[in-house]
Amino acid sequence: MTQRTPTRVAAGLLTAAVTTATLLAATPAHAETTDLPGIAQLADAVVSEQLSTGDVPGAAVVIVAGGEVVHTAGYGLADIASGTPFDPATTGFYTASTAKLFTAAAVLQLADRGLLDLDADVNDHLTAFDVPDTFPGKPVTLEHLLTHTAGFDPDGGTFATSAIDPADLPTLADSLAETMPERVREPGTVLAYDNYGVALAGHIVEQVAGVPYDRHIAENVFAPLGMTGSTAAQPHPAEIEATLATGYRPAGDGQTETAGNHNPWTPTGPGQVTTAADMARFMIDQLSGASLLGAGVPERMMAGHYAQDPRMPGMGYVYEERPRNGQRVLFKGGDGSGFHNDMSLLPERGIGVFLTVNGDGNGDFDGGALTDAILDRYFPQEPVTTAPQGIGGDVAHYEGTYRTSRLSRDGVLRARALTQSVVTVAANPDGTITTTGRTLSSDSTADSQIWVQTEPGFFQEIDGPGTLAISSDGVLTEWRGQNQVYLRIDWYERPDLHLQALLMALLGLVAALIAIPIVAVVRRGRERHPRAARAARLVGWLTAAVAVALTAAIVTLLSDPNAAFDLVTLGSPALYVLMIAATATVAATVAVCAGAVAAWVSGWWRIPGRIAHTLLALSAVTFSAVMIAYNLTGPPFN
Repeated sequence: MTQRTPTRVAAGLLTAAVTTATLLAATPAHAETTDLPGIAQLADAVVSEQLSTGDVPGAAVVIVAGGEVVHTAGYGLADIASGTPFDPATTGFYTASTAKLFTAAAVLQLADRGLLDLDADVNDHLTAFDVPDTFPGKPVTLEHLLTHTAGFDPDGGTFATSAIDPADLPTLADSLAETMPERVREPGTVLAYDNYGVALAGHIVEQVAGVPYDRHIAENVFAPLGMTGSTAAQPHPAEIEATLATGYRPAGDGQTETAGNHNPWTPTGPGQVTTAADMARFMIDQLSGASLLGAGVPERMMAGHYAQDPRMPGMGYVYEERPRNGQRVLFKGGDGSGFHNDMSLLPERGIGVFLTVNGDGNGDFDGGALTDAILDRYFPQEPVTTAPQGIGGDVAHYEGTYRTSRLSRDGVLRARALTQSVVTVAANPDGTITTTGRTLSSDSTADSQIWVQTEPGFFQEIDGPGTLAISSDGVLTEWRGQNQVYLRIDWYERPDLHLQALLMALLGLVAALIAIPIVAVVRRGRERHPRAARAARLVGWLTAAVAVALTAAIVTLLSDPNAAFDLVTLGSPALYVLMIAATATVAATVAVCAGAVAAWVSGWWRIPGRIAHTLLALSAVTFSAVMIAYNLTGPPFN
């Protein structure tokens, strides 16, 4: 490992005579500007409906415009047991990934001081470990980290070890070194959301600043903006911990434990706490044009820095471009166990919208509904009624199957792909293409959609607002309110085929699980077989039993993404049990196959019995192959 001397930063804080705290203190809730008449009533109606339909206990909203708060309100309860209302001024909540914005701001501040170069190799700033030179001459840079284009395995390093007691957390540096994912793509080539990358950027901040990340953020981001209800420290200061709302799981699952939000990767979101009032301060500063964080810092955060296709919306630094109704919208959201929030900025209009909730809900809650309602009310746009004009041409080279770029190669949650739709592109004789897969359909009930090519490699949805681009190297980018990026895969990589094979294998395993005991009872005392034959059947039955039970456990795990995330990040013994069981099934499959061979060689049982055992062996082999392909076996068991 190359040894380097960390750069130290002279102490000091940005200061200003006027802070946004003054603006907030002077602005009453439900105040309005002439630009947004009726905003309070609109927000109340939308949020109240969302809380009801989404089964979420509480929420807070703050809307800023023209440098001031024009609406702020709390809804429902921060804690059900105590009946504590959700107060936008004082109730704390976990930021989750929205905290990535604070990390981006800190990086740009240090760059402005000449201490960081966004285009330099990140290894220039690392001392405890290095990022491997997987692609010689193409290093990972801070530019890549802040635009989710570093090329790390998306899930491979997503899961740093969390802890029940934050005092038990490893250091950020130790955690990043231990869980570094593989570099699977050249940096700057594919957009794939990357928690590890932003955590690494936060570690570089603390390396260069010479102080821990939480202290640097407190002094250089929270303090200048007057964000007194916010912290990146773990454990939290007592006065902030006392304000923290309770997060809730879906109905019937009860109250979440906040332990899953204690995690060493603070720069990417876990552990950070803020309030709606503090997020108003942050939004006002981002839109002010005279930021207290440093001249031009918000403007560079909000500028476009990467697009998978230049004709599509892309990424700022952490911000995601989500235009609507002809308005440029910058979005950042955060999702954690029991806590979710959405922030949208309209920089050309000076408007910011922030909504946070303290429950996972029932799946019907739409965090973007308020921003959409505001855009539709105050900045309406007539729908396009003319059909897109195609350029024709041969589109056969775009045919294939595409899978999300966010799928891990070696992470344990790769198994999620089994329940995620792939997108299949088929060429039509008239120069259009048909996509199959609900992800790309404007109608949630439809399975396919037709697209017309309006520019080379660029398509517009017929009878819908969607657009998509397909590059010559097999990257498909779809836009419908937000970007989705897919990569072309070979036919044998299709998860839907793997799922079908798994289901067929499970049919065989369930049949064996039922049939073997029945046959044993019916023929007890009538036929005598060698001890080895009886052992082979017992091993086959046990293999089937473990495989079926394991499948039931995996389905239960994947049915609740938040619970799955906690299970992985907390290093739950239940997860280790699942992986050990899967590994044991693979080992037992070898014995089942050996028994099938021996049955034919030694003449065990009648021919139907040998065929049945052979089918059991094939089912076990198929099941084991899927377990291995989706990283559910060990070692390592992590």
